[in-house]
Amino acid sequence: MNGHVFVAITVDDGTVHIMDFITVGRGSVLPRGAKWVREGWWTREPTNENIFAEISRTYPTWSSSGRLVNPTGYKIVALEAIPASRGERNLLLRS
Repeated sequence: MNGHVFVAITVDDGTVHIMDFITVGRGSVLPRGAKWVREGWWTREPTNENIFAEISRTYPTWSSSGRLVNPTGYKIVALEAIPASRGERNLLLRS
């Protein structure tokens, strides 16, 4: 496990945002759905419930154009599948 799961999130303005959902972390606060594995270190599974909770905590948010956006769907994607160009990210959820 590398500690990261990448999530492509579609929002209501038609764009796709990428979220790095951390599955292994360190800190004094336990994220929702996580459990302590040793002092200061936690882990959590990338379940639909945990991912949805993280998305709900993050959205709504402001887009780069200054518009308030809300999520409409999401999909777990491989890092290699994420296009470098933001304009091509909407293709992630069509496959």
